[in-house]
Amino acid sequence: PCGAIPDSGTTLITAPKKHILQLMDELCESWPRCRQNHTAMLQAAKAARKAAAAEYGFNPFTLKVQSRPMIFQSLLLDCSSWMNETVGLSELPTLNFHLGGRNGTQRDLPMPGHA
Repeated sequence: PCGAIPDSGTTLITAPKKHILQLMDELCESWPRCRQNHTAMLQAAKAARKAAAAEYGFNPFTLKVQSRPMIFQSLLLDCSSWMNETVGLSELPTLNFHLGGRNGTQRDLPMPGHA
């Protein structure tokens, strides 16, 4: 049997790494700040490759673009650079947990990003 204990006071969600990365990928896609940062990084990498090829005739650099989960994590770890009294945790996407009971009942449990 599985159980769920929702506790917005904790800072951890445990699951297999593959599932956590998928969750972080979807949260980044749902959070405009994260999605925009990832898009900007993709565009910067493309521009850097193009500039290097124009300058050297080929691209001698290997520029690794961070994945959405890593950008999501970086933004959270660097929250002091964007979070202030106006922009708080309310801009984070809501987590929606889908829970099921023993008797087949189901319930959705939304947890806002500021919780």
